[in-house]
Amino acid sequence: MAYPDFLPQNASFFYPPTITGMLHHSLAIVMVIMLLIFKQVEISYRKWYCTLFGFTSYFAYGAFLIGALGYGDAFHIKTPILSGTPLNAWVMAPIYVLIYGTIVLIVELLRRKKNKASLEKIEKS
Repeated sequence: MAYPDFLPQNASFFYPPTITGMLHHSLAIVMVIMLLIFKQVEISYRKWYCTLFGFTSYFAYGAFLIGALGYGDAFHIKTPILSGTPLNAWVMAPIYVLIYGTIVLIVELLRRKKNKASLEKIEKS
């Protein structure tokens, strides 16, 4: 959904790889939002290793598709997401880690502030 060569695979929008890819990515976004809304996923610094596992799986599967199945490129590991820019997976991964780390830091600071305020309220009672 984020890269410009996703939709114009064929003249028809209903070309199976286009429509199934669009449905898959749209459903994934909706599911992540719903998981966060219903607090099924908790943002925590204790779970940082999950991000490392995700990146390792992403690159391993992409390397398998490129090496074993002969794909020219998979998941934009080699080619830029936007042509003319250096934004391939090797550049986007550190950017993602910085953004992820910032979000985790903000959430943890807010959580600690809320807990501290709750404790002070209990002590005053």
